[in-house]
Amino acid sequence: MTTATEGGAGQSVWLIGGLDPSGGAGVLRDSAAARAVEPTRQTHTVITTFTAQGDGEPATGTPVSAAILREQFARAPQPGAIKVGLTPAGLVEPLAELLSTATAPIVVDPVLSATVGGALGATASALGPLLSMATVLTPNLPELCQLSDAAAATLRAVSYTHLRAHETGRN
Repeated sequence: MTTATEGGAGQSVWLIGGLDPSGGAGVLRDSAAARAVEPTRQTHTVITTFTAQGDGEPATGTPVSAAILREQFARAPQPGAIKVGLTPAGLVEPLAELLSTATAPIVVDPVLSATVGGALGATASALGPLLSMATVLTPNLPELCQLSDAAAATLRAVSYTHLRAHETGRN
């Protein structure tokens, strides 16, 4: 493990995702985890969504605008690593664009819904641009099943298209 004064000096960990005011999930939980692992490493938080969670009710979320997302990136220090969590559908493309020049490893921890219910993030199929950028992908089991179904549907569509092209001599 390196510290802020060793390899990667001055580089922060970008934590991109939802803000859960209870601290039980999202960027507040990610920040606590990062500090527990490497207390001297700087973190930079980028909020994608403000969530309302707790009391056993389904979670809800209010996404930030693409302009606000871009403004948060404009103020970010150089990343040593990037962790992407909750990303609403309307921010997948802007976020992928903002991350397209990143050279730091990107961990994508897709959030499709809250544990207590309530759809929060983009669907599995809509997350494609971010998933393709991931150095590491860390879905939970229900998310993995949804991501696998989306990938299987894409593979079936590609296979069908390839088969049809072969059958018609357009391969």
